[in-house]
Amino acid sequence: MVRLTKIEKNRRKLISCRLLVYKLHALPVESWRIIERHTRALNLELWHKTKHLQQTAKQRRADVKAALQTHGCEDRIDEYPISKRFIAGKLKSWTAIRVAEHVAKLRYLLDGHSREFEREMAELEGAIDDEVEEIAEIAGMERGRGPIYFGGIRREALRNVHGAESYDEARICMAESFTGDMPRVWPWLERRV
Repeated sequence: MVRLTKIEKNRRKLISCRLLVYKLHALPVESWRIIERHTRALNLELWHKTKHLQQTAKQRRADVKAALQTHGCEDRIDEYPISKRFIAGKLKSWTAIRVAEHVAKLRYLLDGHSREFEREMAELEGAIDDEVEEIAEIAGMERGRGPIYFGGIRREALRNVHGAESYDEARICMAESFTGDMPRVWPWLERRV
């Protein structure tokens, strides 16, 4: 049994409503036009949400690139794993527009445009540094005897604090889960105007 999405349910309701109107011929032509307009809009929305399921990787890449251009991120198509996964067809519920919005969000946060995100990253770095000190103390390393960052201590501290294997992975993970405010217009698009 196939689960119907909200759009598909609304589309089916409109189709049955259209059939009822056509059967009864009780409504004026203007009412028919309104129903047809809503039906076409829902059909178009459904098509945009599902067209990538039938596309090849090349077509999905072209769609993502076009969507990224509207957000000023066309040069970032291969930079983030999310766009690579969409192009490979692994993100069934995502659209090219949603991927482009997500990439723009990551660019905004990771390029240092958000002070709030930078504060969160500074807190993470502080927690990592505290964990490094604690691991070094447990291992019996003294601060005066050279760097305490050898032997993967920093990586182990990052793994203990955040669960990530690398600092870049932790930054991307934190950016993806960041819920702070985003600008209406991206800063790099303001400069173009």
